Amino acid sequence: MIFYGYLSIIASVFLLIVIAKKMLAKSKKQEYCRKLLHIGTFVAFPLAQTFFGAGSIHFVILCTAFSLVTALLYFGKLLGHLDNREKRYPGIFYYAIALFLTSLFGYLLPHTAFYFGLGFIGLAFGDGFATLVGSVVPSAKIHGEKTLVGFGACFLFTLVPLWVYNYLLTGGLSLWQLLLLSLLTAAVELVDYGLDNLFIPVSVYGAAYFLAATERAEVTLWVALGVFTVAFFSRVITYYGALLAALIGALVYFYGGAAGILFVLGCYAVMLTVTLIGRVLKSDLSSVVKKTKGKDLTEIFVNGFWPMMGLFLLAVTKEQGFYPMALVSMSAGFVDSLASDVGTLSRTTPYDPFRKKRVERGVSGGMTVLGTLVSLLGAFAFATAITLMERLPLYMICVCGGITFAGALFDSLLGSLIQVKYRCAVCGAATEREEHCATPTLHVGGIALVNNDVVNFLSGCFVFLLSCVILFV
Repeated sequence: MIFYGYLSIIASVFLLIVIAKKMLAKSKKQEYCRKLLHIGTFVAFPLAQTFFGAGSIHFVILCTAFSLVTALLYFGKLLGHLDNREKRYPGIFYYAIALFLTSLFGYLLPHTAFYFGLGFIGLAFGDGFATLVGSVVPSAKIHGEKTLVGFGACFLFTLVPLWVYNYLLTGGLSLWQLLLLSLLTAAVELVDYGLDNLFIPVSVYGAAYFLAATERAEVTLWVALGVFTVAFFSRVITYYGALLAALIGALVYFYGGAAGILFVLGCYAVMLTVTLIGRVLKSDLSSVVKKTKGKDLTEIFVNGFWPMMGLFLLAVTKEQGFYPMALVSMSAGFVDSLASDVGTLSRTTPYDPFRKKRVERGVSGGMTVLGTLVSLLGAFAFATAITLMERLPLYMICVCGGITFAGALFDSLLGSLIQVKYRCAVCGAATEREEHCATPTLHVGGIALVNNDVVNFLSGCFVFLLSCVILFV
């Protein structure tokens, strides 16, 4: 039985390769041939399931052999003309490694063997048809070369096979859970450099495991996908930044419940509103600031690191005081962004009180009455929400609001005194950019390694430590 299993799987894979080669010989598009193999490889799964059974060591052996063969093909440069894209990144190797990892998990944890098939379906069908449909049907690009139609195709061609698989094997997943796993697949498929082949099976497997492990998992994952969808498709945050924002939102909900995620969504809603207003009013600082196309991964990380640290300490120590501290740290990052974005809409020239001089809009350290007022109001608005959510004494509104506003002032202090500053050698404009007017800029102040991200990280650290001292001493 086992012998026939190996024989049938090897024969089916060999047949796929022959068909792909014949398609190439008939001048078919290279992408179609590659995706034929990508999708067709799934035929090995039902064969293995039939001959070996779920969670068998033979799954691991097959995936190990697949990994070794693809490693030789890629690193030995034996891929031939089947896929020129593989010269840039080893997507086929990631494909094999992902299957190896999830098959190994399924073998070591037999009760999770069903999840291997979930991940394989997302990889073979979702990812495969995303490229095929996306390359045929014209649509707006949403990340790199990935399109909106491809995103939808990935979701649909994952959902239907998942439903069939779950029905045939009585996996016990609800329709809402299948929808969730399909949307997760579509979101992860946008990952660049062929790494989607690695992350799709691993993330789907992990999500399915999480769903089985805790009752709060389903809503937590929906929260994560909701934050990702709003942040990414509104273009307020870049793709990788939206993934990290989704993780932070999920953690806040997991440890704080519905009130916590409403707080996070409220923060993002305010930031989205201000960003859209800025776009309508055409507040363009592209010649001054370094980043203008949505908040990226680094910006979300430096603002989200300290809230995540608070949640980590909560998980380790079970000390509930770390939760409001995490929310204070989070609100400080939002207040700083809010003050900066609104301040740029002011008609008055910003003033740097630490260097006692007027500065150009967008230059670090510059403050306006409008931006400062918004910072103060935002700090106490968030503090009020935190106090009411956590049922803290009312005087904590002043405490949390004061900490948050102090963080905004500290951010301006660092931006004024130590953040790197440049001046254009051609037009003389002050800027954060290393190049202006197609010419390298002159370093005129601050520490070269201290950019806006470093300043935000340090001001976040200041708020975190100040919160620790005030809330726990």
